[in-house]
Amino acid sequence: MTPTWNAKDEEWTCEIALPAWRSFLPTEQVEVVFDAAHPSSDAPPLEAEVNTVLHLIDAQEEIRVAVETAVRAYYDQVRPKYVAFAARAPHFMGDPATSMPENPEPAVFARLHELGGVFVQPVIARGLAYLGFSCDATWEPEHGLGVVTHDRRVIEVSHADAAFTPWTAVRDAGRLEEGRAPTERVVKGRKHLLALGWTEQREGDLLLWKRPDGGIFTFDEAARHVRAVP
Repeated sequence: MTPTWNAKDEEWTCEIALPAWRSFLPTEQVEVVFDAAHPSSDAPPLEAEVNTVLHLIDAQEEIRVAVETAVRAYYDQVRPKYVAFAARAPHFMGDPATSMPENPEPAVFARLHELGGVFVQPVIARGLAYLGFSCDATWEPEHGLGVVTHDRRVIEVSHADAAFTPWTAVRDAGRLEEGRAPTERVVKGRKHLLALGWTEQREGDLLLWKRPDGGIFTFDEAARHVRAVP
């Protein structure tokens, strides 16, 4: 996987194979765009950005499951609004039974969201860049669908321009620098942590919480947030 400079579009790109995403792609290949703030043929992608693409290849199944799960939740949430709009403007998406069916099977769901490209956003946290997945959506022909991820976490599901707009990534990276991930920043309480598989461990007078992947955190029950221990 070697990025090359696209002089016509003035951007660094490469193509990778994502067989685990095959149901979302017309072929196994997908274009990756390194979305630099100031693209230049003299400034190839950073090592961390290239490593992020390699990480996507290695963890593609896990990342696809995370993305698909988040997109389905978003789809179910916005579907009533879109179906109601389609009744008033039938030209927008056509028949919702086809373009936005209720509870579609996985294969059908994938066909509704064709992955058009992956963007490596110019924001890096903990050694990995943020990725944006841009999809065509049968139920949103005007704005499409965009998903932003970091490692195996889904940060945002929105319109397609979210895939190459770094503001969400900037905010999330700031939170990571503070030692807390937004998906774990606010929790319901001790029972919630236990339900998520976290375990308590005491070091002297300090009570710590261990996440299933081994991460160690303190838990402020009054503020209802966890903070990573460096």
